[in-house]
Amino acid sequence: MTDIVASEALAEALGTGVSTVNATTLRAETLARATARAQVNTVRAEVLDKPTPRVQVSAAALESLDQPLPDLEARSAVFEVATWPVPPVEIYEALIEVCWRETAAAGIQALAWDAFGDVPGPEIQTGVFAFRHDWSEALIERLEWRTQVDVTASGNEFRAPLRQVPRRELRYQVGAGRAYDGLVADWLADHLGRLARWPLPQHGLHLTETADAGALALAVSADAARLAGFSGLDAAPFVDAGGLDGWPQDDRWAWLDSPAGWQVVRLQSVSDDQILLADPLVRPAPAGTWVVPLVFGVATQDSQFTQHLPGRMSGEVAARVAPPAPPWANPAVPEASPDALLDGLPVWPDGNWAQAQGLTTSATLRQMDLVDADPWVVRADPTRRHTLERRYLFPRSERDTWLRRLWLAQGRANGFWLPDHAAPVLTLRAEAALEATHLAVASAQGLPAFWHREAGALVIHPDGQVMHLLTGILNTDADGEVLLALDAPLSAVVPAGSRLIRLLCCRLNHDAIELAWHHDGLLELAITALTLPEQRGTLDLLYYF
Repeated sequence: MTDIVASEALAEALGTGVSTVNATTLRAETLARATARAQVNTVRAEVLDKPTPRVQVSAAALESLDQPLPDLEARSAVFEVATWPVPPVEIYEALIEVCWRETAAAGIQALAWDAFGDVPGPEIQTGVFAFRHDWSEALIERLEWRTQVDVTASGNEFRAPLRQVPRRELRYQVGAGRAYDGLVADWLADHLGRLARWPLPQHGLHLTETADAGALALAVSADAARLAGFSGLDAAPFVDAGGLDGWPQDDRWAWLDSPAGWQVVRLQSVSDDQILLADPLVRPAPAGTWVVPLVFGVATQDSQFTQHLPGRMSGEVAARVAPPAPPWANPAVPEASPDALLDGLPVWPDGNWAQAQGLTTSATLRQMDLVDADPWVVRADPTRRHTLERRYLFPRSERDTWLRRLWLAQGRANGFWLPDHAAPVLTLRAEAALEATHLAVASAQGLPAFWHREAGALVIHPDGQVMHLLTGILNTDADGEVLLALDAPLSAVVPAGSRLIRLLCCRLNHDAIELAWHHDGLLELAITALTLPEQRGTLDLLYYF
């Protein structure tokens, strides 16, 4: 029986004086016999969907379904019909569209990010730390690795690097005396903990020619080392099957600062003496304008400033910025060490002796009782340790070489050789022939007390040539000559008069390295190296994971 015939039969039955309860029972019975419930819903939805708008369709469906269906089934049908016309994605889009029309920009971003968990993308406007560094204080560039070090009972070490790409932090000294330097406190109050663009003043360049408004190229001073700082800035590194990856080159920005004002430009490419822009220059930039690369970063520390005069203040600002790219051509393939290798480990150069170097002897002691008058302690570690403090002062041209050393060291993970200068320098008394196993050195009082362990040696010839050897202990033969044993026969002749400097196997005693830029062409590096213990037990070498 069709719906129309069923309705007529229902009207006829009601017209004969049937009670309300019986009429409801009859209606349900008639519909159940004539058409299945699913088909009734299908026919009603199909009929109502064609001639009626969407809102009226929903209202009619709710009103119709509420009468013949029981309460629980009617609720499920209401939910199903009510959620069908507008998918969730369209609801979110409608909410964002309404917010954009009626809400301020800051409110739009806060509402969207809080509601949906979005993060600001490259198209969202971000702040720029447009304050010059005061070069009266050094600019600190901090690189921080992470290493797990486990020491066994025999004194051997097992070291595992936990961070292949170091974290980078810059510490600026602001307050150069300009009027708007007083705004740095307000700027930090708004941007502390928020993503912003931060300058790299150590890579700054100057315009050699005036750039007019609308220009697409900037003529800069030709400096390959500084121009390298404009490439590969926004890094998002990750590790895949091919090694390190994720060093995009397409999103690069620069800050143009001149006495007339500052502006931010997006870069397209960098050549030997020219920077091409992705967008036309908004305002003209005179010759001498400072061009500084920008990187993404976040200020994570509170800053304290000194107010000298109203509107004049100075202080230090720290920001964690995007990590630098590895100092080799292919980031996924590390290059060889820039230093000579001795027993598989690089030999680092000696420190700057313009200032006194430091050496600390330490040990782990364990107190066995709590009597202060006569403490009873025992030695807890079976190995001897020295801590060597070294400072290096080098020009900008050697920066890449030092970065390669630091990247290969990976903080405390990998070892190297370093002159200790605790043992006196030996002088070769006679020429050592090829395949010799001993070196005859000039005798001096107390020499055997220093050269009584296996170590390395830096051999400097009279003509300035350098070679590296593994040495044994120093002893005296039957004729009274002092001989230094070698770990392996000589591969080259060592002339008389050569000097021997003892080398010790070390590792860095810290994962964080601080490069102090005294100006954009001079750097200083201070390290603390911990001597490694001699191998004990059945292990023949150190394992690095």
